[in-house]
Amino acid sequence: MKKNQQPKKMDLYEYEEKYVNKQNYKNVKTFIYLILTALGILVAVTLVDFSYKSYQLNQYLGYGVIAISVLVFIFFYLVPCCKLMNVKSFEIDVSRHNVKKAIKHNKSLRKELAEKFVDFNKNVENGSWYSSEKMDAIEYALLSKDDELIKTALTDLYQTDVKKQGSKLVFNTAKDVAIGTALSQNATLDTLVVATANLKMIKDIVFLYGFRPTYPRLLKIYGKVMTNSLLAMGVANFNAGTSIANAVGGFFKGIPLLGEVVATAIDCSVQGMANGVATTIIGFQTIEYLKKEYNLQNVLDKVDLGNYDESVKNITSKLLESLNDKQQKTKQDKVA
Repeated sequence: MKKNQQPKKMDLYEYEEKYVNKQNYKNVKTFIYLILTALGILVAVTLVDFSYKSYQLNQYLGYGVIAISVLVFIFFYLVPCCKLMNVKSFEIDVSRHNVKKAIKHNKSLRKELAEKFVDFNKNVENGSWYSSEKMDAIEYALLSKDDELIKTALTDLYQTDVKKQGSKLVFNTAKDVAIGTALSQNATLDTLVVATANLKMIKDIVFLYGFRPTYPRLLKIYGKVMTNSLLAMGVANFNAGTSIANAVGGFFKGIPLLGEVVATAIDCSVQGMANGVATTIIGFQTIEYLKKEYNLQNVLDKVDLGNYDESVKNITSKLLESLNDKQQKTKQDKVA
């Protein structure tokens, strides 16, 4: 048995078979824009409904709410969507035609991510999310211009400080959504809070990691946001607390008003918890996609391309020889 034997490297065909999502990216992008359009319509409708109700109460209040609604739509819907779509992603769904280009792109993106982490840590006020040891390692890797060192330092940062901040971000967003929707007791406001908070959370997670998921995963995430928003509307319209209170109503019969108070409290907690849990799920799903795609681009770097390149050269060489022989034979036939 040979000592220190290196494990066999995965070749490109094995990588394609195991990891590559063979999807039509043009169709995926079309579906993303359709979901974003539907989500935008949902947000716009809830804002219009809220503005109209405010206008019915008071004309000037209505004008004020309309102005605020326009700002909400721009900054809490359009801006997060545009920013998300413009963030770079790793190229992991590759084929033999673009694998070298993908590896080069991923190497460049890793360097860009490392530079952004360093820049953020130095220049953003209250931006000291990362330990000095991790930042020193990334700075050293950048100065040495060593891609393996950059990759190692980034991986360490993602598995520790970034992971911690991502969990905190998801928890804080879920808590805000739970409290906000529990207090509102309004289907329109609940839908608006969930949709905009989910989009902002995804944008913040993506900016925390520095890259976005590839289009197939992004489609799933946006689909979840749409589902969560509609779920919030459904939960707000379903008086679960009242049903529960009625089921145990006999217990509260002798205590005036307490039954209604308990029902309202249960309604609030049910709505808040449902929306908070849904937000938590989508937040951690986004993080899992990003972690998976970061790991996959590492795997892609270790794929053995030598056999493929050698095979292409051999086949090309044989084809040229065959063509030359054919041409020589044709010339000899003509001379004869």
